[in-house]
Amino acid sequence: MIKNCNLRRTSEIVFGFSKIFRERIDSSKFYFAHPEIPIYILEELGVKPSNLCIRERLDMEDNCQKPCDVPGMTILIQSNEFQAGIQRLLVHNGYQISEFSEKMMALKKLRVQTLKVIKSKFIDIRNGSDVTKNPLGSLCLLDEEKMVIFLSSQLPSYCSYQSLIPPVLNNFLNGAILDLLPVSQILSNKNFIHHVLDLYNIPSLGDDGEANKLPCTYPKKIRRRRK
Repeated sequence: MIKNCNLRRTSEIVFGFSKIFRERIDSSKFYFAHPEIPIYILEELGVKPSNLCIRERLDMEDNCQKPCDVPGMTILIQSNEFQAGIQRLLVHNGYQISEFSEKMMALKKLRVQTLKVIKSKFIDIRNGSDVTKNPLGSLCLLDEEKMVIFLSSQLPSYCSYQSLIPPVLNNFLNGAILDLLPVSQILSNKNFIHHVLDLYNIPSLGDDGEANKLPCTYPKKIRRRRK
């Protein structure tokens, strides 16, 4: 099941290490699935992707910085408009709102703060072990224990808060949203959230939480369904 042909339990194996993980995580502490095994087979066997096995957390033990609040972004993410927008996107991607009820309640408490330098550690949540190789390099991370998004206050010119926050939010939502461009767009102004989603042909929701039908002039979307 793994690359050197030794058999391991599927619960011990991971796949899909990103470039960031490879550079900042001690890969010697993991068993990797053979790269020629298709992902759909790995998922059927119960092998998890690395992003569901590893959590990045702020290293508070070696951090003397005082975080600065970003009230505008916090208010936007906690707003009813943003919550409704995320629900529209979840349904558009083939999910039921009820599947994310706890996650949505947690987002209502989410705060956004900045730090000059983000020093973090990576935890393998399967056994609680620290698998960090390099604690530096993050520009944005969500600490799920504190429900705080930490952003670097020293961003490169090619980055913005609107581009950094969607991936960590989506990771919190178990990767449910396939296209993150609408998420970055609705982080700009809560007053235009539903207008932006309308432009992306994201159906509005009825009182029953189901998507309303789009006019026939819109192209048909291919939506993923959770197994």
